[in-house]
Amino acid sequence: MKKDYTGIIITIAFGFIAYKILGVISKVIGGVSTAVDYVTGKGDSETEQNNAVNQSTLNPIKWFNPNYGFNMVREKYKDVNKYYLNTVKFNSNRADQLAKNIYDAKNFLNDNELAVYNAFIQIPSLSCLSLVAHRFIMLYPAKGGLINYLSTFLSAKEQDTVLKILNKKPTF
Repeated sequence: MKKDYTGIIITIAFGFIAYKILGVISKVIGGVSTAVDYVTGKGDSETEQNNAVNQSTLNPIKWFNPNYGFNMVREKYKDVNKYYLNTVKFNSNRADQLAKNIYDAKNFLNDNELAVYNAFIQIPSLSCLSLVAHRFIMLYPAKGGLINYLSTFLSAKEQDTVLKILNKKPTF
């Protein structure tokens, strides 16, 4: 009986590729060992100090972490739900639609990067990005979060384009 290890080899190869893409993202960001460390804030006390002084200088990649975004909104506006519904008028249904657009952009043979860019253009602020990231996790839990999902099909240049779009967004 011969065992087929093809599935395991493919999984390892995709994991290695994702690891390399995250390494490229961390080099673009600078100052941290990996993009995952940057998102979680590990070893980034200088940035945490700068955040307290001027929130508008935040790098948008932190806002892919829903906990980070919701905590920042809670700090500034106290009631997260009222902020999204009344202040920015960006609700879960809209976030669900944008999360779906991003999810559907990945295809087996031909990815639709323009759909990804368009979805990020439609997100009004970095705080709303956190809601989209949260809804993405709720809708597609097996995908490992929005930033991990993007790294599975966007090249480093395409990921940089997403970051450039987000750099133009207001924080709140």
